[in-house]
Amino acid sequence: KKENYRPDVIISHSGWGVGLFAKELWPDSYLISYFEWWYKADSYLYRYDTDNKWLNYTTEAIASLWKKNQSMALEMASANFIATPSMWQRNQLPQIYQKITHIIEESIESDIFEERENKKISRDKNNIKLTYGTRGFEPIRCFSEFINELPSILAKFNNIDVSIAGSDMIFYGGKNPVPNDKEITWKKWAVNFLTGKNCMDRVSFVGSLPRKNYIEWLGSSDIHVYLTQPYIASWSLKDALILGKNIIGSDTPPVQEYYSDQGMTLVDHRKPGFLLPAVEEIVKMGAKKRHARAPSPLARWGKGAGWKDVLVHHVHT
Repeated sequence: KKENYRPDVIISHSGWGVGLFAKELWPDSYLISYFEWWYKADSYLYRYDTDNKWLNYTTEAIASLWKKNQSMALEMASANFIATPSMWQRNQLPQIYQKITHIIEESIESDIFEERENKKISRDKNNIKLTYGTRGFEPIRCFSEFINELPSILAKFNNIDVSIAGSDMIFYGGKNPVPNDKEITWKKWAVNFLTGKNCMDRVSFVGSLPRKNYIEWLGSSDIHVYLTQPYIASWSLKDALILGKNIIGSDTPPVQEYYSDQGMTLVDHRKPGFLLPAVEEIVKMGAKKRHARAPSPLARWGKGAGWKDVLVHHVHT
């Protein structure tokens, strides 16, 4: 401002409050407010899995989360354009904001996928790789529910190996497996649990991978498991769709929005024993059918198509 910098367009992530004073500083600039999550007091996220003690959605916690909406509400009130990636996310907003919020799907780095499509990938028809990938091992991504299902799957199928990607951290809230002992992380709990079930030798943790390596890892999957509470859908779900993976996903609204009956099975992760029947159905297909699923067209997820439309049809009108 002091250097007479005057942006024509400002794009702000409203959840962080960085655009709160943008219109005060540059009233003539076109403010685009990018919105991710509104903390509804009666959110389905809080009501969906009430028996889950690790989520920690107490009355006090919900009230604290509600306060996070304050800066978002103020920024969006002054925005010229509001965008969010999905219908599920838009539905979290108060009605007054829903009416003026546009859905712009997140784009992907198509060159990474195109590069991989041009490679010849050899597969061992006898072995099956089951994958689970998430930003962090935590309750909101149903990490413990996934781990609890593995012993029965590995006992049933001696040709299945499990590969898990992600960081041993909690990013979106919830408790550690032993609340009074921060040293016991979810990964440590999982290793101890699987070791006790004599199946840790067929489970590997690959850590947090660079983007390109992650796509290569996911591309080698025969069955990809994507579990989540009714929160924001992860990149890994969209990546798995683009790669044409056989997906077993939570039957929750953020996953339902991307549901495709060709290669996706929805499960209720709240019910013990939910994973084995879904895995059995995919294994029964045989290797040829498992590898034949058509990927989601890259054109749908092309680089910034939705944002280009905003700049052309909204900013300059």
